Amino acid sequence: MANQNSDKISIPNVHDEAVCSMGDIRINNKVVANIVRLSALEVEGVVDVWGASVLSCLGKLLGKDRSCSGIRVGEDGHGNYVIDVQVVLRFGVELAKVALDIQQNVTQKVSDMTMKSVGQVNVTIEKIVQDTDVDSTQPNTDYAIN
Repeated sequence: MANQNSDKISIPNVHDEAVCSMGDIRINNKVVANIVRLSALEVEGVVDVWGASVLSCLGKLLGKDRSCSGIRVGEDGHGNYVIDVQVVLRFGVELAKVALDIQQNVTQKVSDMTMKSVGQVNVTIEKIVQDTDVDSTQPNTDYAIN
């Protein structure tokens, strides 16, 4: 059985000296925002990631204020991701439970895929909709990067 352990493949961690000596690994925050969006949408009860309409955001965007979008990705003083996500939920779900599930799924997926810690996932429930109000043909792709 000792041979089974030695046969396992080791996956390098970005913090290992051997990996770091080969060069820097950088992940664009847009990629992280996309992971956040897809992770939130995996949670049962989530209809969409909230983003304001283009017209209402146009003035803010021209002024370089990206606060009208549904996802923000930044870092705290320790280099951990700080993520804000605004969501639309389905009417009738337990709001706090779905928000907690979003926090857990986003944290897990971002950590697993980037090998970087997540310090916070702040969830804001912006809207709830009934099943008849859901338009699944036009998913929202708005997100902001700090």
